[in-house]
Amino acid sequence: MVQVINEKDILNPITESHYAFQKQIIPSAYPQMHDFYEITFITEGNLRFIVSGKTYELTKGDLFFIRPHQIHTKIAQGVCEHINLAFSATTLEALFEFLYSDKEKQIPFASQQLAAIHLKTNEANYLKSKLDRLSLLNLREPHTIKAYLRTQLVYIFTQHLLPAFSFDAKIESSENVPIWFQKLVKDLDKISLNTICLDTLVDMAGKTREHVCRCFQKYLHTTPIAYINTLKINYAANMLLHSDDEIIDIAYSLGFQSLSNFYALFKKELGQTPLKFRKNACQKF
Repeated sequence: MVQVINEKDILNPITESHYAFQKQIIPSAYPQMHDFYEITFITEGNLRFIVSGKTYELTKGDLFFIRPHQIHTKIAQGVCEHINLAFSATTLEALFEFLYSDKEKQIPFASQQLAAIHLKTNEANYLKSKLDRLSLLNLREPHTIKAYLRTQLVYIFTQHLLPAFSFDAKIESSENVPIWFQKLVKDLDKISLNTICLDTLVDMAGKTREHVCRCFQKYLHTTPIAYINTLKINYAANMLLHSDDEIIDIAYSLGFQSLSNFYALFKKELGQTPLKFRKNACQKF
């Protein structure tokens, strides 16, 4: 029998949240569903999540996002220390209103199930240190707790959840995309753009060149080189807008050996030359 948990019964009405540091799972509490959002962060051991009939195996450093009204079950796999952050739809709406000018960014959260997001050791340690501070906050100051929790949610969403949803929105079916390919694409923002190339992707993936190329075509409908060039041109556009670096320096910093090639790719991607792009931007300020 599904246990139904309502926001009014668990969330603090002032902080609009509830957080818990847990070392065990109570089997009788599951399966359950609730009318609020929840993030589970695995800090030690392993945890099995069953959501709408699909099973997810979580390990240390994993983040998992649960939407309202999803029937789910947690099953301990030995040690399973984790932190739960439960927060209301009101909090999520406030977060999106703060981050974006339109509500379309919230659409994926209404329909799309995101797989577990695995944080690297340094990222996981950083997040754990921030969430551990929740236990030190003064319970008599709920507004301070609310502000601190929202700060952490902004970090989690902007650094981990939103990038993952953005990637999944580009692919046909996130459930069918190999884990290694998801990780490969998500790790590209950690690689220096001036050295990244097809060989880099092949080495990172540990797959054959042909297999990597096929996956880019199948899941992102583009080639690896075209995808890399898009990342580079996006970076170049930001530097043209927000720095006083010379165009030639920006091009060479991205690994372009030919300025004409850089100009051609930039115009193809953004519809105008780098020089015109910068001039048009300057006229607005």
